Amino acid sequence: MTTGEAFNLYLANEGIVLGVLRDFGINWNHPDYDDLKEEGILEFVKAAQDEKCTGMGYITQSIRWHLNDLRKFGNRKESYEEEVSAKEEESQIVLTSDDRLLVEEVMKVCDADEKRLVMGILQGESITDTSKQMHMHRSKIYRMRDNLQVKLESVLAA
Repeated sequence: MTTGEAFNLYLANEGIVLGVLRDFGINWNHPDYDDLKEEGILEFVKAAQDEKCTGMGYITQSIRWHLNDLRKFGNRKESYEEEVSAKEEESQIVLTSDDRLLVEEVMKVCDADEKRLVMGILQGESITDTSKQMHMHRSKIYRMRDNLQVKLESVLAA
């Protein structure tokens, strides 16, 4: 089935997406309604084009699973962003002007992960906490720390 045919099938059966949204308790005044409706339409077209598609039941279940995954991921992402912003607020670093200059020089030569590691060290975080926040294994954080130390020694010695 082509994309055009699948979209025409959606137009003939658009109540399916709205029904799935209604089953999730999402109505027109929900803040994510428009986004989830569009995602449902895209999933409808994708499922209709799937060669395993056996009918409307398959399409409906595909939409239901896809929107459920999006809702779960969205909730995790929001809670993670709230947690990160709360930690940033409570852990403000007080540095002297000389220390600030040194940190600025260090940050110029670091990549994103190294910068996060440096900030964790400055804030007094343990390697375990830093590894959890960066979603990396502790041994990788230790290696990164050791490599960063060598890198900084060569940069600061120059």
